[in-house]
Amino acid sequence: MDAFDEEQAIDIVEVQKEIEDLESQLLEVRGKMAGYLKQLGVEVDTGGTP
Repeated sequence: MDAFDEEQAIDIVEVQKEIEDLESQLLEVRGKMAGYLKQLGVEVDTGGTP
């Protein structure tokens, strides 16, 4: 009996695609949020992605 669970294989290419998709969505949301804040008269430093 093995005390350790076998690790699942990770598809690095798929994970990278998911990260890129999430970063794209985040950029879109940040742009919308900046637009809303501008409408409210709040200045936002958009300095790019962290």
